[in-house]
Amino acid sequence: MMEVLLGSDKTEELYKLCKGKRCALLTSATGVDRFGVPTYIKLHSWGCLSVLFSPEHGIHSVLQDGGW
Repeated sequence: MMEVLLGSDKTEELYKLCKGKRCALLTSATGVDRFGVPTYIKLHSWGCLSVLFSPEHGIHSVLQDGGW
């Protein structure tokens, strides 16, 4: 069986890129690692997430089209 790793599964590399910086992230509800942990949660827990961009429907995809 082949293991598939996603970008947010490479925690050590991601942490090295973000450490001590202010990061912005463009993601959706599908932006998770292999354990289901959202990438924005990881960045926030490291204290480097400054801006979060998400699709029109919100980060959890629950908002109505054109709604706030």
